Amino acid sequence: MKSILPDPDPKDAAFSSARKISGIAANVGFDWPTLDGILKKCVEEIGELEEAVNSKSGEEIFGEFGDILFALSNLGRHLGLDPEEALNESTRRFVQRFRLVEEEVNTSRRKWKDFTLEELDEMWEKAKRKEVQSSKFKVQSRKLKTKKFNKKYKGKSTKSPVRKTKVGKTSGKKSKNRT
Repeated sequence: MKSILPDPDPKDAAFSSARKISGIAANVGFDWPTLDGILKKCVEEIGELEEAVNSKSGEEIFGEFGDILFALSNLGRHLGLDPEEALNESTRRFVQRFRLVEEEVNTSRRKWKDFTLEELDEMWEKAKRKEVQSSKFKVQSRKLKTKKFNKKYKGKSTKSPVRKTKVGKTSGKKSKNRT
């Protein structure tokens, strides 16, 4: 039997390939009917990655990490967003913020290793505030593909009932969300 799904093309960007394949499956009805479902799936996949990290199984960690990326790609498709473009934009913002932190570190004449994580986090938050205030860093507002989005979700709540959960520590190191 020939499948309606093609094999992923190694020449395609991974997010684009995932989006294309989930779109083909969606066209035959194999899709999340609501945003709530796909958001819950993303949270579920993060929980599964946490379990894999705690089990220290490299193969399982790799697979669960990929599952998160696939779920996020699918979420992007539902929202009418290009995951490649969104990731590139987030990376650009990270670089801009990091450069502001770097500037502050260099101005201090101290070495990176001499700063505590809390001090660096404070600089990071300052860089984020500066970004919001500066027209230099303002990102053009993006509209969801409103026609498709509104048709699919018209009259339906797009607020997720997924509760904000904290993922347990998986290592001794403190980490902060850098986006």
